[in-house]
Amino acid sequence: MKIFSKVLKILVLAAIISYLFWFSSGMFADKTASNHKTEVGKKSGLKSKMENITITEKNKDGELLQVRAVEAQISDRHVELSKLEVVFHPSGQPPINLTSETGFLQNKTNDAVFSGNVVVKSERPFQLESERFDWASELKLLTTSEKVTLVRDDLTVLGKGMIMNLKTEDVVVLESVRATSSLSTITGNRGEFFNSPKKAVVTGNAKVLQKGGKRGDKPAEDVEINSDEIQAFADEGSKEMDRVTAKGNVVIVTEDRTVTGDYGEFFKSPKKMFVSGNAMIVQKVENKGSKGVDEVHINSDEIEALSGEGGEELEKVTARGNVIIVTEKRRITGDVTELFSKEKKVVVSGNATLKEDEDDIKGEKIIYFYDKDDIIISGGSGKRAKMLLTPQKQ
Repeated sequence: MKIFSKVLKILVLAAIISYLFWFSSGMFADKTASNHKTEVGKKSGLKSKMENITITEKNKDGELLQVRAVEAQISDRHVELSKLEVVFHPSGQPPINLTSETGFLQNKTNDAVFSGNVVVKSERPFQLESERFDWASELKLLTTSEKVTLVRDDLTVLGKGMIMNLKTEDVVVLESVRATSSLSTITGNRGEFFNSPKKAVVTGNAKVLQKGGKRGDKPAEDVEINSDEIQAFADEGSKEMDRVTAKGNVVIVTEDRTVTGDYGEFFKSPKKMFVSGNAMIVQKVENKGSKGVDEVHINSDEIEALSGEGGEELEKVTARGNVIIVTEKRRITGDVTELFSKEKKVVVSGNATLKEDEDDIKGEKIIYFYDKDDIIISGGSGKRAKMLLTPQKQ
């Protein structure tokens, strides 16, 4: 009788410990099982096996937890579940559902391992998928070293290896990250995604492809940003990126221009771009004479670009500080340069100097029409000089 009493106490204790894994402050509400078997071993301790179990618990805050499994093996050390489904009903929020082939739960630490087609999802929408997730109860961290897919609102994140803080819902993807929304894609070696405020930080071969979409009836140009580190900030209303910063080896590519520098900042509305530190812009130019494409190189300390009315394309580019413009035949320097896309001209002011062949020409302002290769120089030392240079036709 004493042995039976001892076994019974251990069985009750093991069951209570396993139930308290789910809610340390929970209150047992209901459980069912179609079959139940208990064994005691000297080394393995108590083992209890149950089939087709359903456990429902409610904590003091009214939050409900439901656990269903085809089979459960409970010992005084851990609980093993197969074909399990967990549904958690947090107070005032949509339910969270977890399914997996197996679950291994540590009674002492409340840590757990879920393996085999693990899916965590809610109606928010939110969905997390991997072959395995490890749960650290005290830290409230969900981790995996496997490939992972995260879908949250309009954002889909793919990668390998993940750390998720369930308190903040912040996510770190450790390798080969790719995050996609309706109009943008971010890729890199590592990515961090913050829930509040909504921000993404991608490092290592970071790239953003921002699709132009449409601005009214006009198509907007696509923009590609490459850098060592990219931070993207989302608008809380639309959840689309409204600001991007890039640090280190910045390269921005559009259909007809490339901009490089050490640091870049980009705004969605109004559409604006700012690049500083060894800034350079390479503007593709149609050569009407040869019917080919030439390039105009503009180097400066910083470059700022603004979109035109409606934001369909960058209309004006301003370069400030130690400006150097290089074409196939000429070199123009000055303090400030403004490039106007529609007029296809570059205006250089402040110590403006033109070097062509062996000649150096200085003026208050130099205007270069890059589609025609015409140059106007105005305001020399007497501020009355005006000169028009037109290339000779071959």
